[in-house]
Amino acid sequence: MGDNMSIYDLKYLREDYFLTIAFHYYTEFSSFDLTGHQHLELELMGVLRGECTVPLKDRQVTLRAGDMILIDAGEIHGLLIKNPCKMFCLEIGASRKNTGGIPIRRVVESEECLQSVLKYRRPCYLMQDIEHVSLTVKTLIRSLQNSGMVYQDILLWDILLRVARLIERTVMTTDPGISLYVNKALQYIENSYNYEISLRDISEYLGLNSSYFGRIFKKCVGVTPVEYINRCRINKAKLLLRDTGIPIIDICNHVGLSSRQYFNHLFKSWEGVTPREYRSRNKGQF
Repeated sequence: MGDNMSIYDLKYLREDYFLTIAFHYYTEFSSFDLTGHQHLELELMGVLRGECTVPLKDRQVTLRAGDMILIDAGEIHGLLIKNPCKMFCLEIGASRKNTGGIPIRRVVESEECLQSVLKYRRPCYLMQDIEHVSLTVKTLIRSLQNSGMVYQDILLWDILLRVARLIERTVMTTDPGISLYVNKALQYIENSYNYEISLRDISEYLGLNSSYFGRIFKKCVGVTPVEYINRCRINKAKLLLRDTGIPIIDICNHVGLSSRQYFNHLFKSWEGVTPREYRSRNKGQF
């Protein structure tokens, strides 16, 4: 019998536990009504076609095609389906018995997206399946009777890592605290890009780990902090090249770059022409 698979139980980070699959389905329901209940296992549900309602302890959510929900062990929830709905479900447990797979703690130690999910400590997560999790779930369920446990373990970890990345992306783009950090970083960059600034400088200003800050910034803004800084510098340089007669060597300093050679390289990589060529073509244009 497996242990209670709450993803926030620190025992999984101290000792070797292995993933197990307690229950699964990949099917279509014409209707279904399951009242509030809870599991010892972590539960992942997703809708492929139609819609269903999942009553939770403090609210209820509607899942439509492409939506998924991850519910922590011990959380009360139900399932209500009124019209045809195709969906999947995985109930994922943990056991001390060595199944031939990878210990949970070893994967968590090496995957930052899993570490992030552990920090959020939410009882459930809603997300959209833009990582095509459902396809891997289908492959996993088909393999349960036809392959060894190691193969299943690889598929299961693939699913969980994709889900963790989806959760991280969802939380980073909706969490007010994270948005505040990113907005502070954007303001800092706008005020400081004409000086030599680095990822470390911004991280220290925010009081965040550099790696973590880099990830949340890219998730929210779509580019890395360095790419964003360079974008600001190039936009400012274009303005100075077009609307002033400031020498190009001085424009380098105005946008926080001390090397004329690097400035030329950076500008051409963004604009397709050198600063001199850009000035010649656009002088005085607004």
